[in-house]
Amino acid sequence: MLSLANSEENEIEFNGIFYNVDTSFNNIIKVINFCKEKIDNDEFFYRVFFELMLDEVPDLGRLDENNKNYSDLVNGLLNNFIFLTKVDDVVEHDLSGNPLPQKYISKNKSDYDLDFDADLIYSAFMQTYGIDLIDQQGKLSWSRFNALLNSLPNNTRFVQVREIRTKELPKGKGTAKERRELLKAKKKFALPGQKIEGKEEENE
Repeated sequence: MLSLANSEENEIEFNGIFYNVDTSFNNIIKVINFCKEKIDNDEFFYRVFFELMLDEVPDLGRLDENNKNYSDLVNGLLNNFIFLTKVDDVVEHDLSGNPLPQKYISKNKSDYDLDFDADLIYSAFMQTYGIDLIDQQGKLSWSRFNALLNSLPNNTRFVQVREIRTKELPKGKGTAKERRELLKAKKKFALPGQKIEGKEEENE
């Protein structure tokens, strides 16, 4: 979470060693995408995750003896730097039975996707703030990016598309035309894998 009173944190301590954390927004998007994947190899998951997040990969040592610690570090990074929280009690585990960070991501539902809606987000930042997100890669932090993203005004196409995705279909007499138009828009702007519920009403 962004704080106006304190400087942004970009360091984490693990087993007495401090590591620098890459909190640039584009890197965090890579981390989120990686955590969405199904990884069956514990060592591969931890190594790639730490390579993305930290300036140096912790000594994995004997992985079977240290999985709990590594899992705690992963979850600490997700909580403190990506601000993801558990949304239900369904927990995914690694091969040793320790909870994996997918529980923070795969169960999350949203009305936008950072990759699928990249064009809309980019243009909205340019329109509203005059910020070129491509030029800001490696510079703009994830917390600042989120603060700006969540404050985009209604006159941006990105916010309008999000509203279309979440707006309820009208019901009742005389709403058939409006319902058809909204349903058509929902299908046009649907996220990958999103199921659009509802059907057109034949009578006005």
